[in-house]
Amino acid sequence: MKKLMLIMFLSTQIVIGFGQTVIQGIINSDVTLIKDESPYLVVGDLVVFPKWKLTIEPGVELRFANGVKLQIRGTLEAFGTETDSITFLSNTGTAMGLWQGIEIINTLGGNASFDYCNFSHASSAINEECCWGGIDEVKNSKFTFNTIALGGYTGNPALVEHCYFANNDKCVIHADKIINDCIFENNKYGLYETERIDVSNSTFTNHSQIALYGGRGDLTNCIITNNNVGVRAFFEGFAIEDCDISNNQVGIELNDYDRYVPPVINSTICHNRQYNVINHTMCDVDLYDNCWCTSDSTTVENLIYDAYDDYNVGFVNYTLYTDDCSHAIYKTHKAEGYTEYLSIQELTDNAVIYPNPASSTLFIKNDEKIINNIRLYDYTGRLLMERLDVDSNPIELNVSEVIPGLYIMRLATQNNKVEFKKVIIIR
Repeated sequence: MKKLMLIMFLSTQIVIGFGQTVIQGIINSDVTLIKDESPYLVVGDLVVFPKWKLTIEPGVELRFANGVKLQIRGTLEAFGTETDSITFLSNTGTAMGLWQGIEIINTLGGNASFDYCNFSHASSAINEECCWGGIDEVKNSKFTFNTIALGGYTGNPALVEHCYFANNDKCVIHADKIINDCIFENNKYGLYETERIDVSNSTFTNHSQIALYGGRGDLTNCIITNNNVGVRAFFEGFAIEDCDISNNQVGIELNDYDRYVPPVINSTICHNRQYNVINHTMCDVDLYDNCWCTSDSTTVENLIYDAYDDYNVGFVNYTLYTDDCSHAIYKTHKAEGYTEYLSIQELTDNAVIYPNPASSTLFIKNDEKIINNIRLYDYTGRLLMERLDVDSNPIELNVSEVIPGLYIMRLATQNNKVEFKKVIIIR
């Protein structure tokens, strides 16, 4: 009797009826789930034993009872097609976390590959046990309404490519992924406390908490927009290059690990509502090769949180560019207390300032009356004077109270061209 019970326990139970196939138990031979017997109702844990393979054909649908999981100690191959995908979902409802998900036990030789698959309503749609083995790749797949879409780590980077993540609590946690050409939208978190994950050519929008909360990886050529927080550093954070980080509540929150802050370069960091950048570190951070979409230094400075706001953190140095980001105006060196003026391109031939140097009054030639906004900045980039809605020729500016020195005048025209000119005040 004891031997008979053992044999029953080690067998996969498959019952066909009522238009669906009921399965549970242990797979201890190579098994293929075929479309003709789909949908499969998984009523108890389904476990693929070591050395054996579970193959799932295109078009198969697996519906899981509450609290049930698919555990892989051998091999899983789930390869759908563009027109006939494979679906893993709950059989009982549409809430998150109704079934446990797919668990890959790497220490027993578990590995899996997915192509054109759909995952929904799981606690953790795919989870890897450390270390080695695990996911080979997840491609062309959709993750919706899961508590966690991809979890765990193995030390062996898994490729996640051309995937779609929407309405999940946390899309990717833990580590060891290469994410490429994916779309993340309307989740709570895109990446959550991740490390050793590289992300490229991907889009992150409308995350209620944080789009990318991670570090120790590269973030390249991504669009990160309309999120609560675009990028928050976990440990030292991501190295960021060629990204558009705009229209979030907060663009980037920097952190350090052992006084190291990864570079942020060649990116557009614009129009984030509260701050473009928050520096949480004690380090001075150089963000010189990034554009802020405005030549108004006051606006740029107001959207950076650094030692000017809290002396417990370091400065954020930056380059001020023209509005179209095409030409650099100056670089800040805040700790040293000076601004380095760079080449200033003349964008119009209309404006002539005289006398220059000046002692008490400056005149700006404005023959066609196209200049309508004037700002005068000191060497630190601080705004000293502003004249709006100017309509005169010449324009007269009283500088008698200005301390002698070198200044920069910003002239804006009616057709939104901006010109910067050096001005010297003497006595």
